[in-house]
Amino acid sequence: MKILIFTNSSLFVKIVSELVKHAQLVGIVIPEMENHDLFSTIEYADNQNIPLLKVSDSDLQETDKVDSFILNTGCSVSLVMTFPFKFPERILSIPERGTSNVHY
Repeated sequence: MKILIFTNSSLFVKIVSELVKHAQLVGIVIPEMENHDLFSTIEYADNQNIPLLKVSDSDLQETDKVDSFILNTGCSVSLVMTFPFKFPERILSIPERGTSNVHY
């Protein structure tokens, strides 16, 4: 299974080692706003050569920037972990197995 993660927290890095035992992480989406808590997530993506996309709320609502990124990853499911923006329906339904919100 190919997974795409939407996150706004470094907590993601602490659980990713278990996720990648069972699935392939094909992309990470984070908010473009300054957030020191995301440094370890950015570093993880860079070290593992995982595509990373920084987005604004308007990117989700008004452009196909996020849609194209999701499609290019080939993900089968996306997981949302502490992401601060509301998703339009079109983005939630792009992965064939949908999108799930994960609460720690």
